[in-house]
Amino acid sequence: MIKKKVIFIALAFLLSVNVFSQYDKNKISISLGPSFSVGDFSSKNLFNTSAGDANTGINFYLYYCYNVTRNYSFGLKIFDNFNKYNTNARINDLNYSTGNVWTTKSVYWSTHGYLLGVAAHIPETKKFIIDIRFFSGYLFLNLPEYSFTNSSISNTWFRFDKISSRAIGYNIGTGFSYYFIPHWDILFNVDYIGANFIFADKITTYSTGSINHYRNSKQTFDIINATVGIGYNFSKIFH
Repeated sequence: MIKKKVIFIALAFLLSVNVFSQYDKNKISISLGPSFSVGDFSSKNLFNTSAGDANTGINFYLYYCYNVTRNYSFGLKIFDNFNKYNTNARINDLNYSTGNVWTTKSVYWSTHGYLLGVAAHIPETKKFIIDIRFFSGYLFLNLPEYSFTNSSISNTWFRFDKISSRAIGYNIGTGFSYYFIPHWDILFNVDYIGANFIFADKITTYSTGSINHYRNSKQTFDIINATVGIGYNFSKIFH
């Protein structure tokens, strides 16, 4: 699933290059790096109803900007985020409370979004530019189906159905660009992305046949992404 999404986004990137190459104020970049969950999204506290149990993951994004002036631009950011869902605390609690051995498979939070906003560019030298970004847009958060199985007692399990939600989110970021040759630059960025999601119905199914519903549960989403990328500018930045 992750590979298919990366390939799809890469193809979209190549198409965008062809579409926008006729203009001289455009820049397109692609970046990749680790994603660090923070706040409630990273919490493993079993008594925290907003705990996301999210671990460090990976972030991938495409970025297009239109330079209004040398110092300001409008931008569009499309990103995918994957953070492992940490089940260690829940497994340990189940093992301790039941005296049995429980197992589960690894699953990942997946997030993708479309963000629009503005960016400021502060040239330190002809080749070195500091960037500051403010974006907002639509985010989608998904967690696939997963289950806990009792290895000590046969046919004993409980399953959490797939959950999905969408929300308005925001991105505050900074970084710098280094133009190693005309048109091309290397980018180093740090971005904070936040949103508040509500899951309409979280369903838990048990091997006994009973089903529990937990409606309108809140999930705060906070991540810090550090990325390295490469960008192409359709006009020369330095000579």
